[in-house]
Amino acid sequence: MAPLYLILLVLLVLLALVSLASYLALPRVIPHIPHNRTSAHSILGDLPHLLANFKATSENVNWMTQQCVSLNSPLIQLFLWPGAFPLLVLSDHRETEDILVRRTREFDRSDIIARLLGGLVPYATIVMPSHDLFKSQRRIWANTMSTAFLNEVAAPQIHEATMDLVRLWRRKQALAGGRCFAAAENIRHAAMDAIWAVAVGTKLGGVQTQLDFLASKESIFVPKDDPEAPVEFPEAAMPAVYTAISTLLDSVAGILSSPFPKVYAFFMRQRSWYRKANAMKTRTMQELVRQCRDEFVRNPKSALHRPASAMEHVLRREALELAKEEGRDSKPGSRGDEREMIDELFMFLVAGHETTATTTTWGLKYLASSPTIQNRLHRAIQTALPSASPTQIPSADQLMAADIPYLDAAIAEMLRCGRTTTGAVRVAKVDCEVLGYRIPKGSSILCSTCGPSFLHDTLYVDEESRSQSSKAAGGKCREWESRGKRDFKPERWLERNGDGDRELGVVFNPNAGPSLPFGAGPRGCFGKKLALMEMRIMIILLLLSFELKEVPDPLGGYDAIEGVTVTRQPRKCFVKLGLRD
Repeated sequence: MAPLYLILLVLLVLLALVSLASYLALPRVIPHIPHNRTSAHSILGDLPHLLANFKATSENVNWMTQQCVSLNSPLIQLFLWPGAFPLLVLSDHRETEDILVRRTREFDRSDIIARLLGGLVPYATIVMPSHDLFKSQRRIWANTMSTAFLNEVAAPQIHEATMDLVRLWRRKQALAGGRCFAAAENIRHAAMDAIWAVAVGTKLGGVQTQLDFLASKESIFVPKDDPEAPVEFPEAAMPAVYTAISTLLDSVAGILSSPFPKVYAFFMRQRSWYRKANAMKTRTMQELVRQCRDEFVRNPKSALHRPASAMEHVLRREALELAKEEGRDSKPGSRGDEREMIDELFMFLVAGHETTATTTTWGLKYLASSPTIQNRLHRAIQTALPSASPTQIPSADQLMAADIPYLDAAIAEMLRCGRTTTGAVRVAKVDCEVLGYRIPKGSSILCSTCGPSFLHDTLYVDEESRSQSSKAAGGKCREWESRGKRDFKPERWLERNGDGDRELGVVFNPNAGPSLPFGAGPRGCFGKKLALMEMRIMIILLLLSFELKEVPDPLGGYDAIEGVTVTRQPRKCFVKLGLRD
């Protein structure tokens, strides 16, 4: 038997090790930045409160920004991982814009994005830091957001996909007898059809698949005992590549909602369903890219023709640049990594589909519950397109040429109130200051775009605490009025333009107040122009064809959910359609 003193010594060592481990597991507090003092002395920090809120509301970022209000500070720190540096949360539109636009030497995109998406798209610009490779790859794709490409290539494809949705909803409206039905999936299918055609130039046919399926149905079950109950439509199986992309998107959402994202991502990528979906995505993209490159090899003059898709546009540019290289006889595809093309194409699909679809669902909800605004918007569309009717739909060219300030204002308000995206995460590349607080190198900061100063009253900031670049900029946009700041009100974006009535004598001011739905600066949303154009076409064509009637209370509301997709989406989205004359 060991001597008593030896047993006591072992126990003391074990106790010391446990105490040391407990101390090291405590949150690492950044001095002076406001925080929950109780959480600072707990190994789990703020994580239990965050998880409890998510269980109750299905939202995370809203709770984070509310902590700014509770602590009465536009900059706070949250402790979400044991023993790790905190996540800083900034909720002030001027400093957010300053960091995103003017302080890019001090802040870069956080590696959180790389950890979330790196296993799925390791060669896409979205996961890259802002180095030369990022700039080079972004430059190759830049012309896919040019006015010429958007008007000549993207707009007709989006117009066609939206008209498929209109035809599907006309069929559903007839079968349902004017009753409510779920709309979110149909909108996602239409957005995916549109962006797929823009990206690769072929037809995916998600909406057409559903339309063909319902065309064979003479009737469906309509609940008779409850006139407010929604009609549930049977769904056809979607194209395999669409199912694969949706599966991969949902996997990213799962990572986002997990308290331990790296662990979740590792084990998820070992699952057979994930491997199967990723293989399908890669195989399909490889085939499309190789077919396009082979066509350039067989017919070099085809590279001089107008591209029919974003993929063809990028590969065409590659082929033309190769032809100029010192007379070198190079084949398209001999330079540039095919994996980069595939990953960038996939992110083009994701960014161009999910954000647009979610914002459109929010927009339809707001318009249905605001008939006065909906009527005014419909009237503004009819004024700008006087010959338009449900039987005489304007072309894509006509839609793009129409000047409709109230539509621009309505879309801006859908983005502001819907909060499809809730912020941007940046990492400090050097020791620096934000609002007078010292920020250590390596700290992650969530620059909120949905809390105080955006949808709630601005928290007090001492002007002297702002950065020199922030003070020099002075804030290019005004503050929203406190009263009704959270209301859906497109008029807040309009300004009088000389004489004329209030409806027509106005212009749209994109800087009327704080709103950064696409981020800002060099790492802002690359597809902003495409997303706005897609929403513009979808809203016009849907309102020309349908009246959005208010749905029963159990099917309405503005509760949101995060973690199901990569965006903040409405928990419920039902439509009750009336046909326009």
